[in-house]
Amino acid sequence: MSSELRVDKIIPTAGVPTGGGGGIIQIVAGGSNTRLTVPTNTGNYYNSYVNATITPKFSTSKILIIGTGDVQCQADTTGSVKFARNVTNADGAVPTNGTLLGGSSGSGIVNFRFTAAMENIPLTAFHFDSPGTTSATKYTVVLARTSGSNNIFLPGNNNNNNFNLFLLEVSA
Repeated sequence: MSSELRVDKIIPTAGVPTGGGGGIIQIVAGGSNTRLTVPTNTGNYYNSYVNATITPKFSTSKILIIGTGDVQCQADTTGSVKFARNVTNADGAVPTNGTLLGGSSGSGIVNFRFTAAMENIPLTAFHFDSPGTTSATKYTVVLARTSGSNNIFLPGNNNNNNFNLFLLEVSA
């Protein structure tokens, strides 16, 4: 004999915390080991090959975005990683539509600086998004060179190391 329990929501005995629920509804993973090389344009974010699409079950849900992997940079150059929502431009292009998340210094932005000739560094970025939809929503890792004249790369080791993207739908 087997049993099955189905519920619409679970509310903690102390009540729902201020700001929302927090139960995980679904998890989607994506990633790529195809390397993005950011060209000489300082300050422009470029779409990486790292993306994933989630279809939220509820329009009130939040999406916890986690990007993790490594980046590589040449000497005396700084860069920045963040996320974009619903960008339709090709991988490797400057996003001209969609939404860059996190503003200029918000959550989900990781800035880095390298001083050696060539360095790899592990990098993890988080962002909590409110897409407000039940339509398929694509998230992309984007990368910018913010100063210096050398290249930056994501992932750091071309065709060997994945840069991964995890999307967790969280109940509101």
